Amino acid sequence: MGSDNDASSILFYIVGAIILDLDTWRKENFVFAAKIITASADAINKRTRCTSGQSLLPAVLGTKLVFIVHAVAFVFFITESFQNYSVKKDEDDFSCSLDNNYNNELFVFECFVYMWIALFLDKVRLSIISNYIGHWYF
Repeated sequence: MGSDNDASSILFYIVGAIILDLDTWRKENFVFAAKIITASADAINKRTRCTSGQSLLPAVLGTKLVFIVHAVAFVFFITESFQNYSVKKDEDDFSCSLDNNYNNELFVFECFVYMWIALFLDKVRLSIISNYIGHWYF
């Protein structure tokens, strides 16, 4: 039992050493990227409008509003999909039974579509911001 813990701890030390080596190897790229991001953030902070007079705030707020509407629609569709019942009349007696016709495949599909659209909207948000910065910079 002790050898399993020793082997796993050695494995974690090896993985940690590999991550540390990758971080030191990529340090120059990280520092360069940090300088570029800092310069861009300072430029946007000093100048809130690009040369065409457009402000970034309405575009960012608009994409955030789309994110909110998307999340609310997802919650609505998921809750409505759980409320899918059918009523069957029992032939033996004079009663009815309620059956939940929840479809598990539909739930998986809805979650996949939600994640795909959320990633798409995130890329749209990034493209709006990069377009703003690129239009100002170039």
